[in-house]
Order: sequence, then C-alpha cells, then structure tokens
Amino acid sequence: MGNTKNEPDFKQQVQINVSGTVGDKLSISADWNTERTFEYENQLKLKYTGYEDEIIQNIEAGNVSLQTSPLVGGSEALFGVKADFQLGPLKLTAIASQKKGETEEVSVSGGSTKQNFEIHAYDYSENHYFVDEEYADPNLNIFNNYFGNPTPNVRQDKYITDLEVWKTTTGNIDQGKERQGNAFINLPLKGSSAYQAYKSISIPSVQGENEINGRFVKLEEGIDYIFEESNKYTGFITFKTQINSTDAIAVAYKRQGQTYGEFLNDVASDTAAVIVLKLIKPKNLQPQFRKAWKLQLKNIYPIGGRDVKKEGFSLDINFRESGQEPVNIIGAKKLLQTFELDVVDQSGNPNPDGAFDYEPGIKILPATGEIIFPVLQPFSIKNIERIG
Repeated sequence: MGNTKNEPDFKQQVQINVSGTVGDKLSISADWNTERTFEYENQLKLKYTGYEDEIIQNIEAGNVSLQTSPLVGGSEALFGVKADFQLGPLKLTAIASQKKGETEEVSVSGGSTKQNFEIHAYDYSENHYFVDEEYADPNLNIFNNYFGNPTPNVRQDKYITDLEVWKTTTGNIDQGKERQGNAFINLPLKGSSAYQAYKSISIPSVQGENEINGRFVKLEEGIDYIFEESNKYTGFITFKTQINSTDAIAVAYKRQGQTYGEFLNDVASDTAAVIVLKLIKPKNLQPQFRKAWKLQLKNIYPIGGRDVKKEGFSLDINFRESGQEPVNIIGAKKLLQTFELDVVDQSGNPNPDGAFDYEPGIKILPATGEIIFPVLQPFSIKNIERIG
C-alpha cells in the first residue's frame, strides 16, 4: 500500500513597474518581472544628473553599463554604481559593480554573436491586447487575414484612425497627467448623450467587466506602446514595458465615424471630470473573465532579447515526443510552413523556402524581440486538427 500526499503548489510571481522623479536631478525607475527569461531584462536604476557646469555629471546606482566592444562583454548584467565627472576638458568615468549574469557559451562568426533559445507553447507574451472583441472574432478572422497572407487582406471599415491608451496608477504622479475615470468592457458607441449615464462613480463595480472611479494616466505612443499600421488594421496594442497583473488598461479609439470612449480633448478643460473609457484589460485578468480574456493575444512569443536584427537571425519550430529526438518536419512539410511563418522566399514571392520570413511588423517585432504567429491560438487543439 502506498501513501498519497497532496500538497499545494505555490507559484510566486513579482511584477514591478515604477518610475518617478525627485526635483530636477534625481530619478528612479524599476521594471522587474520574476518570470522573464533573462535577468538582464530586469532593470532597477537610481540616477542623479548634474548641471552642465558641475563636476559631477551623472551618478547611477542599480543596473549600469560601461561601453566596451561587444566581444569583451563588459556591459553584461552589471549591478552597482557608475559616476561621470568632468573638469574642463578632462572627463572621467568610474564604475564599481558586480556581474550578476554569466555567459556560458558564445559563438562568434563574422563579428556577430549567436545565442540559442527555447520557447514553449505556453510562454506567450502578456503585453498585447485587442481594443475590441470583434478583432478576436474567428468568424471575421481579421488577424489571420492580415498576417497570414503574403499580401495582407484588410478591412478598411475596421481601420483605427485615432487611439489613446490609459493605465491605472497608484503612485504619486503629475496631477496634470492623471484623470479620474470609469472604464467598461461593454462600452457602446459614443452617442449624443456623450456617455452621461457612464460617468457616475456610484456605478456598481463588477470584477472583470468595469473599473469605476479609477486613477488613470495617459500613456505615450512610441514610449509606452507601439501602434503601427499593422496594429491599426488588426486592432491590437503592443506594450513596450511589462504590464503588471494589477494594472487595468483602457482606451478611446476612432474608426470611420465611430468613436468608443472619450478622448482627453473631450474633458481636458475640466481636470475633475470623469473620463469614460473602454476597458481592454481588467485588474488581475483571469480566464473566467470571458470577454476580457479574449482580448489578450496568445500568439506572440518573446525570444529573450530586444532590437533583433535580420542579419544572422534564424528561427525553427520543433515537435518533440517523450523519449524521441525533436523533428521540424511532419509529413512532407516543415513546421515553419505549417504554422505560416514561412510563406514567401527571400525575394518576397509566395514560395516557401524553408526559412523564417523576417518581416518586421508582420512576423516579428524587432523592437520588443517577439515572434507573431498569424493564427490567434496556434497551438490550440482546433488549430492542430486544422493543419493536420
């Protein structure tokens, strides 16, 4: 007779994203996530910046770097203190740090470095969200029609012309950038009533469906998030910094005469007014929040780096059964082609050539280092059955 022992399996995860300033010289920033693949992606920095005529120009504490040749590796995952001094024409940089990361193996060929990485089907990025449920509708198939064809098949009536993105905040920020707001998953088109019925802070709060009387701060395109042409046609936002589970994200957007939510200009003259927004990510997003859960894309995968260049980059997909060697071909077709990551040749003609199609904004997001699968749930049972 054997004994069975049941124990809870705790998953501890910490996400921190903070930035702030003290006066005009001191700033602090933290972007930390315990589930990131590489430690160097976590950043914690305290920075003092002196005036032009001062001897002490900069003092940094936390994640610091010293510019060296990339083959030396001196700037890899350093944690400590760095200071820049200037006295007349003399400049001095001093650094004291410990190396928190260690490169185990580096292959160098033609001046480039090579690093292998492995990603599982459940390791999708949590930094991409649709602005509306219809962009995730499999019947409309807007996403796959755009990303799954050599020439994107677009719907002009779904093209987003204007967008503002807001995030809840709990810290001390510039009150001129903060607005009191109500955000709703099921927000109708803006009509003649201008959302008057949605402005009350007495509306009952329903977890996963609304955010009532929240403190929202407006995010900046290009700094906090990406919204390029492909995003405008397919209705999703890519965030450049980690979105915390306790953050709520809301938007206002326009397309062909239709407006959802209120833009800052609608309430700019009254800083005490409640702004009405469309909720796209509630706090503590969970699968039981069915409508909100559909808005998170689960087909974009991080590869553990940023600013990915085409030269020297290669990607492959392998299938591995227990006890067997991984294979990248099933039947007579490579898995890259099966999952629609190889649909054109190097000249852009619709002829798969066995290599990953490096198409910025279509198959890869170079700035954030992420791969885009053209199907919203590429590893779902339904899609696996579809591709055989």
